[in-house]
Amino acid sequence: MAEAPIHENEDVCCYFVTKHSWKGKYKRVFSVGTKGITTYNPGSCENTNQWAYGDVMSVLPATRGQGGTEFILTVRKGKKGDTLKFSSDHRTDVLTECLVRNTF
Repeated sequence: MAEAPIHENEDVCCYFVTKHSWKGKYKRVFSVGTKGITTYNPGSCENTNQWAYGDVMSVLPATRGQGGTEFILTVRKGKKGDTLKFSSDHRTDVLTECLVRNTF
């Protein structure tokens, strides 16, 4: 379940991605917003995760993986960083939008 939404965050652009976790692979809508990043379940449009830009430590292309489609989002989780892996055919666009909206 997602935390409370980021106040006044507006989605600017959205991409279909696949989230890779130890539980499996999940289709998600990856949204770059005015104040943070949000993922949604594409079937229900339910907010599955949200991170304010102040909690985003980095967003980088994965050096290994599915032929240039994977990227890594690292966010603060308590005192540590939590690493999340995603893939998208539009990886370059996703990374560019994230970097334009935030300075890590």
